[in-house]
Amino acid sequence: MPMTDIKLGSAFESVEAHVAVGGMHFRVVVPAEDLQRQFGASGIPQSWLDAFQKNANAIEKLAVRAFQADARSPIILTAFEVRRKAK
Repeated sequence: MPMTDIKLGSAFESVEAHVAVGGMHFRVVVPAEDLQRQFGASGIPQSWLDAFQKNANAIEKLAVRAFQADARSPIILTAFEVRRKAK
C-alpha cells in the first residue's frame, strides 16, 4: 500500500501524498515545519520532499491509523503526532 503522487502541498508549505487502504483513498499532508522539526529537513522545498520520502513508511503507518480512527481526508500529521504514535 505505498503512497503515491507525493508532491509539495498546494494550500500551505507542506508535502502531501495519496494513500489507499481497504478500498478507501485519502490524502495525507505533513507541514514543512514538522518535517523540519521531526525529520531534519531544511527550509528548502526539495528537502521537505526528501525527508517525506525517506520516512514514508512511518508517515504512511501513522496516516493509516489516523484515517482508521477518523475517516476524514486529508489527514494532517504534525510532529507531535509523529513523535507520540511512532513509539
